[in-house]
Amino acid sequence: MVYFNDFAYFFHAAGLCGGIVNQCQVSDREASTMEPDASTNAALLAKAQGMASKGESNEIVGMQYGFVPLTAGRAVSLYGRGGADDLFSSDFR
Repeated sequence: MVYFNDFAYFFHAAGLCGGIVNQCQVSDREASTMEPDASTNAALLAKAQGMASKGESNEIVGMQYGFVPLTAGRAVSLYGRGGADDLFSSDFR
């Protein structure tokens, strides 16, 4: 397995760059469980999954952070286990 530090060392030792910026991946699903309104997010996900199963994925299910319209399909993708955006969760296999 190759780690980020291996790349940083290689580029520095080879004189290929002056510095490297590491942007860490974050799991939207796991982060949503740490927010103060985690139970609200869980209810939103349940509602979104119900809407998606009825073919209403493009309908607005709620407002993310109070002002960003969120469709049912996007909510399932962000907050559902194994959703299309569930790429960086610590339990991902």
